[in-house]
Amino acid sequence: MSAKLGQPVTVQITSGRYSIGLISKIISGDTVNIDAFTDGVNPWPTVDTFNGLVAGSLTSVAKGSGVGEWQEVDVPDTVLASITDAISGITGFATEGYVDGAAAACCAVPVAGASVSSPALNTPRQPSATRPTRVTVYATVALTSTLLTPQSATVEMRADSSSSPTTAVGGPLTASLGGIAATATVPMTFTYDVPAAHYYTVVQTAGAGTVTITRIEESTL
Repeated sequence: MSAKLGQPVTVQITSGRYSIGLISKIISGDTVNIDAFTDGVNPWPTVDTFNGLVAGSLTSVAKGSGVGEWQEVDVPDTVLASITDAISGITGFATEGYVDGAAAACCAVPVAGASVSSPALNTPRQPSATRPTRVTVYATVALTSTLLTPQSATVEMRADSSSSPTTAVGGPLTASLGGIAATATVPMTFTYDVPAAHYYTVVQTAGAGTVTITRIEESTL
């Protein structure tokens, strides 16, 4: 540790005899001036004659362990014990602040996405057993209506820890066509960050329109 203004230090004033003080000026690097408390002797602090002085100045003091040199002040045992007690119960925090091979599985580091080879409606899928995954589902709804018979379809995305998930996480979305004799194709998109080891699926919950999953993209986080 380099010298800092106001830093508490100890100075070995004679062999085995120490005084405590503060750095009042940095001369160069670790060579400093120190305002140190005296030990009640005069001339300060080498002759044992009390003169009432309580502090004195030491100039151009180098850092070291010898006589006339300064050292950093150790943390008192009582303070150190209090710090140890305060942090002893803290758990669940990472000991590293960067991503490497060991930490990658614990961090949300996106990787290149990949398409699901055979996307299908009502087909539960687990994208990853160990990493969260961003899933984007593209679908179309084909509708045919007449003047008397409208047509619709309601679709939702589900995901949870069950291999047959039932928790809605996207939608429901409804596509409808009515009042005219016509056909139409309506696009739908769902996006959800699936937790590690969870499953997802897209289901048609109502309507007679034809729902087709056209593409699914998965990007591991």
